[in-house]
Amino acid sequence: MIYNMNTFFQNICHCVREEKRLELENMMFDSRNVIFSDDECYEMIDSFSSEIRKTVHGCVNICGTGGSRIAKPNISSIASLYLAVLGEIPVVKSGSKSNTGLFGSSDFFDRAGILGYLDKGLFLKKYNWGYCDYLELSPWKRYKPILRSNDCFADFFKRHIIFDYTASRFFLGISSPEYHNAISQHIWHNCPQQLDTFYTVTQAGVLDEIAPGRVFLNGEYLFETKAIPFNEMKSTEEIIHINDSLLRGICRDAFWKQTLLQTVALCEAILCSNLNRFDDYYTDAERLYNSGEISRILLEMKKDQKTIADTS
Repeated sequence: MIYNMNTFFQNICHCVREEKRLELENMMFDSRNVIFSDDECYEMIDSFSSEIRKTVHGCVNICGTGGSRIAKPNISSIASLYLAVLGEIPVVKSGSKSNTGLFGSSDFFDRAGILGYLDKGLFLKKYNWGYCDYLELSPWKRYKPILRSNDCFADFFKRHIIFDYTASRFFLGISSPEYHNAISQHIWHNCPQQLDTFYTVTQAGVLDEIAPGRVFLNGEYLFETKAIPFNEMKSTEEIIHINDSLLRGICRDAFWKQTLLQTVALCEAILCSNLNRFDDYYTDAERLYNSGEISRILLEMKKDQKTIADTS
């Protein structure tokens, strides 16, 4: 695709691609009153990582907004692997390094040895799954605080939600009930064909997963499951331990085991347009959990990642 951006946006793209933060800061300071249209900004956004976004277009995505300030395992990252095995539609998880929590999605997949793998198409074909750090898809987002010093950019970001790629179904865990209505009040770019939000009111507060407690889907009460004691985690090491045990199917923390299985089950029920079969999908997820298959698949991915790196 050929982009015919004006000089203003060409210079921004250059600074982003070359990681010239100071140059971009000076440019934004000198052009804080420059006015542009939404379409011009879309053109800049779409000029980044267009081939990768074309490859992952139409895949399912699942992520959480964070913001609960509760230390948690990487449920949506692990759930994405389950959904790739159980479902028919390819799943591409997007995420980042630790932001509001202790251990982000990119930290999780980095530890697994598959962060930044080179051939997205190969992994999608072989595993029905992929992962992209959001800066891999949208590197300009690293510089949003600088871009906001331009009044027009500040207004653009206030009015928009920019998705990193166009998903066929986007499962978004939210940590505040108000987020659901707030999302619909924004303009979407690279918008998913269908967006579903969910959260659970638990003894520990509102969580952006399908945890034991009162579950809400798209702003509406869905069901309630029996409360399970919540054990607060206080370190990255504890999170890594829970992650590993969930992957291997041996987690002794009943709260997080049920949260993973319920999250997978509800997403599967939505994808199959059959919420009445939630219990059946839970059983399928539990069977996969008990097999320890996800841990084996991750090891195979790691070997593939090393082979690709060695031959490139």
